[in-house]
Amino acid sequence: MAQSLKNIKGFAYDIDGVMTDGSVLAMPDGDILRIFNAKDSFGVRMASIHGYKLAVITGGCSESLIHRALMCGVPKEDVYLNSRNKVRDLLADPRKTSGQNRLQNAGGKIIMPHSTPPLKATDLGDQYEVGDIVEVNCDYERKGERRHGWIRGIVVQVDTKMIAVQFRANVYLTDGWMVPDHILWYPLTSPSVRPNTRA
Repeated sequence: MAQSLKNIKGFAYDIDGVMTDGSVLAMPDGDILRIFNAKDSFGVRMASIHGYKLAVITGGCSESLIHRALMCGVPKEDVYLNSRNKVRDLLADPRKTSGQNRLQNAGGKIIMPHSTPPLKATDLGDQYEVGDIVEVNCDYERKGERRHGWIRGIVVQVDTKMIAVQFRANVYLTDGWMVPDHILWYPLTSPSVRPNTRA
């Protein structure tokens, strides 16, 4: 085990659910706020100081993500935003390869935390990211009337089986109860959730 650890030369990691608990706060202006664990950030900073190669790859997109990565010692050119397929974008992104080449040429393994097994791509995991705009087929309220159909919302949490979507409008559970926090949960495979089709 100790010998295997010696072969690790770099780390590539996600943000939502890795450096945070996966929760986001959706602001009225569309911005998304995240809370980072200071201990995790300290660990990344220590890895940078000790010469490990680092990369961030996330589906999020904001200047605050870049700023946080820079504070932890991740070079700006190795911060990948708007990723929808992290393995593909890290290892084969045609737009910029400096980060992947430094990691691959470091002579060690690339470790992606919270991936089991490492670097295994899954269709469901790549489909939705926190911050995505999606459409959900549900009961909702518009102009004081209850309706049923497709309505847009924002993905606020994704785990291995479920997706949480938050709406501006009042929404209802299938048994008729209004949801007070405007958030509905669905299985990742649910036909009631689809990517946004409108511009």
